[in-house]
Amino acid sequence: MRDKVEQILLFAAAGISIVISVLDLSGLIEGLPFLSNRIPTLSLLILGIIVGYLALERRGKLDTIEELIRKGFNDTILSLKGTPVKRFRDSNEVYAYIEQRMREAREQIDLLAWGSVPINRETELQENAFRRYAETRILIATRKKIKLREIFTFPSDLKVSLSRLERIEALISKNPFSYQARYYDNDDKTLPPLLQVAIIDNEEVIVAFYRTTNMSQDGEVHLSIRQSDVADLFRDYYETAWRGAKTIKEAGNTANLEVLQELRRKLSNKQ
Repeated sequence: MRDKVEQILLFAAAGISIVISVLDLSGLIEGLPFLSNRIPTLSLLILGIIVGYLALERRGKLDTIEELIRKGFNDTILSLKGTPVKRFRDSNEVYAYIEQRMREAREQIDLLAWGSVPINRETELQENAFRRYAETRILIATRKKIKLREIFTFPSDLKVSLSRLERIEALISKNPFSYQARYYDNDDKTLPPLLQVAIIDNEEVIVAFYRTTNMSQDGEVHLSIRQSDVADLFRDYYETAWRGAKTIKEAGNTANLEVLQELRRKLSNKQ
């Protein structure tokens, strides 16, 4: 539409210029005082129309060039960010990354801390990374208005179960308003290895599993995935698991002390 208007104005200016030039050359313009006295003004008008058209045309070309440059820049930035899947070399990197993403979370963190996991970290780096993760978990639950939910199991490995129970008790002792915890009471000896999952703001999934006694830990796969369909799958999976779990603490409420005492009693009997 704009191009058509510009063309009409340009042709009109050219037509007026030709008419005035013909009248002036033939001497007829002297008989038209209205025109003869305003030739300079008309000339400036026509010149202004032509210059304006050229400016608009150049501006349009510059806008097109600017858009192409912007698109190319954005495409380059996206390519530098890489794919939505990030792979970690070991559990040290996983814990460090989860700790970072928990600090960056805006609304919600969902954690699946179930199945059997190796309680003894192999290196000091891994131990420090896990310690920072555990400390950040408490910090987030007590100081930020972020919903933090956890689902636990208490496996036959007593050290793992006691460690998890102590983590729950340590956090609950801070009376965090938005913290929620549930658990499954089952025999892990009859279960296959379970995925450990962290979901950040319902948009990123950090997932791993531990081979425990079945295989060597070398080569374990730990991933972060930022893809909406994958996030939807794990969010639905988490909600389903959450609905079927037993309650330890709900948001805004004090913990169910009877449940904690029963868990402590069961674990004590295993010692």
